[in-house]
Amino acid sequence: MKMFIGSLMFCISVNIFIVPNNLYTGGVLGIAQLIRSIIIDIFKVKTSFDFSGIMYYLFNIPLFFIAYKNISKTFFTRTLLVTSIQTVMLSLIPTTPIVNDVLTNVLVGGLLGGTGLGIVLSCGASTGGTDIIGFIFAKKNNELSVGKLGLMINIVTFSVAGIMYGLPTMIYSIMYSFVDSLMLDKMHEQNICSTAFIFC
Repeated sequence: MKMFIGSLMFCISVNIFIVPNNLYTGGVLGIAQLIRSIIIDIFKVKTSFDFSGIMYYLFNIPLFFIAYKNISKTFFTRTLLVTSIQTVMLSLIPTTPIVNDVLTNVLVGGLLGGTGLGIVLSCGASTGGTDIIGFIFAKKNNELSVGKLGLMINIVTFSVAGIMYGLPTMIYSIMYSFVDSLMLDKMHEQNICSTAFIFC
């Protein structure tokens, strides 16, 4: 149930606070969102749902195998479940904004999304993508955290978004990712004792 609630919080933060403002979350999902935007812009494709969630799932397939081999079977199973849930939610939750101010959307979206991701991590799972890579590096270096590594990886995604869609898009996307990462690390550190046994 906690994994479902955390996943729901994250997907709401993306579809209600970020996507309607043409911003990007970063990581594997951010890459999927960028590709979705490019496809729509070039081919003028119109769909009744945001198909970046499906692309996100496909991109995660090789990372599932990495999680299975390098972390644990439990982590792999739970991450597979969470990613599947989120793919469905990202496709079904309407991308309809409830607040007009972009900065408010970024802050609320970051707080909500980071908290949701933290809840997922506290269950011994992740949302896939750069979380898997982050876990592997964090296990080898105590000074590196999942959130910090994710933020570093996101620099490339946000740079491309800035070049293609303007500086404000890049800046607000970075702000979202920063708030999201802070909340993620805070939630993860509070629950790290309860999840450590899974990775032994």
